[in-house]
Amino acid sequence: MSRYLMALTVTTLIGVAVGGFVLWKGIRRRRTKASSDRGQQRQHPQHPQHPQHPQHPQQQAPGRRELPPPEEVRLRARAPGASWEERILRAEVVTVSQEAEWDHIEPLLRSELEDFPVLGIDCEWLYLCSVSFANEHCLLGGLGRKNVIPHEYRKHFPIEMKDHNSHDVLLLCTSCHAISNYYDNHLKQQLAREFQAPIGSEEGLRLLEDPERRQVRSGARALLNAESLPAHRKEELLQALREFYNTDTVTDEMLQEAAGLETRISNENYVPHGLRVVRCHSRGGLRSLMQLESRWRQHFLDSMQPRHLPQQWSVDHNHQKLLRRYGEDLPIKLS
Repeated sequence: MSRYLMALTVTTLIGVAVGGFVLWKGIRRRRTKASSDRGQQRQHPQHPQHPQHPQHPQQQAPGRRELPPPEEVRLRARAPGASWEERILRAEVVTVSQEAEWDHIEPLLRSELEDFPVLGIDCEWLYLCSVSFANEHCLLGGLGRKNVIPHEYRKHFPIEMKDHNSHDVLLLCTSCHAISNYYDNHLKQQLAREFQAPIGSEEGLRLLEDPERRQVRSGARALLNAESLPAHRKEELLQALREFYNTDTVTDEMLQEAAGLETRISNENYVPHGLRVVRCHSRGGLRSLMQLESRWRQHFLDSMQPRHLPQQWSVDHNHQKLLRRYGEDLPIKLS
């Protein structure tokens, strides 16, 4: 993937450089020509010449407007009264968003480059988004990396399956990225049902609330802040603290500690959703893990229907190579 990004960056820089060079050459050529014309006018002043034979207007068919000759249009476009910068500011901006439009306008730009203010031309037609080709796919439109196989699964794969991660990292525009994430959640929910791997807040599943510790903390805070607490209620709270700390006397230090007690405890049985799904597939060996990999890739194809994937992109990418190198009986060690 790094080579692709590097090639994309180099191509863009070359396009900007070519456009800047064309603009610089045009400005320099016009300034040189203007200086030369002014010097010739000072050396050889021109005198108005009267025509010996008066010109008569040609007959024109009624109802038909005579079009100016092409050379006159060309000279009008090159009006000396407007500088190159003024022509750029006054020029009508044309956005080329389709390949057919570019094929139509490219020959015109190449043949009439002197008549059209051009700031830059890309060196080739690039498909920045792997799914669609929308107008926002300029470099300012916002592109993001899409992990076809979500990181929560990929990070638990054995090291042997992590040497081709770039194959499953694609560039998507902002809108396509959001749509793809929406469809990914559907497959995650399906995997959660198939492998009893609930999806939720990892913090809420990894840590569990302990009712006893919560009761002790509430009692300690009540003893510290409620001076008008009834005597029998105060004794009940103190007894709960004695039992929790297994002591006969409750000190002020114990009260302060109990008031800040952490009420959540670690869930020793907690297994993240992604790890549980990968672990279940690992029981079937290397081929089963490759099926999980292919399932996510096929899901991306079915849900997004991309039109501009890299030529070598495949649902079964690298699978035959893995089988030849390690065999189906490779001992699976999850990361």
